[in-house]
Amino acid sequence: MDILCLDCLLPCVGDTKGLMDSAGRLAGRSESLNMLSVDSSEFSVEEDEREQYLVHTAISQAMSWIAAINGRIDFLPDIAALNTMDLTSLYALARLYFRNGYIVTSERVFSGLQILDKEGETPADLGCGVVALCSSKFEEAIASFHKCLSNGHYLIESQLGLTLSYIGLSEMSRAVVAYDEITEGLDITTMKVDIRPLYAFVGSILSTGAR
Repeated sequence: MDILCLDCLLPCVGDTKGLMDSAGRLAGRSESLNMLSVDSSEFSVEEDEREQYLVHTAISQAMSWIAAINGRIDFLPDIAALNTMDLTSLYALARLYFRNGYIVTSERVFSGLQILDKEGETPADLGCGVVALCSSKFEEAIASFHKCLSNGHYLIESQLGLTLSYIGLSEMSRAVVAYDEITEGLDITTMKVDIRPLYAFVGSILSTGAR
């Protein structure tokens, strides 16, 4: 799938400028992971080595970006837990990478953030779904979109992502069902303007191929 087509599914949340204030806490989290300090409840979410790796990779990517922008890497580690601004800033960085075509880097940050964001304060699940969809990993995309839907967030974006994933798998009947769930009881005028062209495009595909 084309990046420019899918970019509208990623809401504008957070600001990469916030990463400058997050540097100490990110450095502290990275240092803790380096020491494999996963015994406390703070790190209970990282239950296996793969999750630790994903978190560490996401934070390392953010620290590299901060170093490139700020020109320094010697941040004093802060052991405080990551806050909402830290998480939304990480999301903004992943979204920025995606919009500029750095799909693999974007996936690294989204995947780590999906683990870090225990309370669903960011659209990390949606981001993982969009990246997977862009890479034609349709089954992975479907799982992430369903997770986002189960949390009750970004319903239109998730349903559109699901529809496109089913189209990618040539499961047109399921695509129609997913698309129809968007239109049921929806006032199209309330849909975000940047999503409407993709919504109409998907509808045109289904009207000629599945209905």
